[in-house]
Amino acid sequence: MRGCIEEILLTNPGEWVNNPDFGCGLKMLVFTPSNEEFITSTQKLVHYSLEKWVDDLIKVEALQVNTIKGLLEVSIS
Repeated sequence: MRGCIEEILLTNPGEWVNNPDFGCGLKMLVFTPSNEEFITSTQKLVHYSLEKWVDDLIKVEALQVNTIKGLLEVSIS
């Protein structure tokens, strides 16, 4: 299941020809300046993407987004 979640998070929408809506697009956010608004919107984006693509397979109990020295860290349990 971890691989499936990683694929959703790291795929940019539009990469899959047969399913252009698939993905979350976290790679596009790597160089975005970090602030509270960025963290909140990233949490919502990740949660929405997981609900959309694997809601029938997993239940997200906790989702945390941090930025540390330019590193974007997403923790899901």
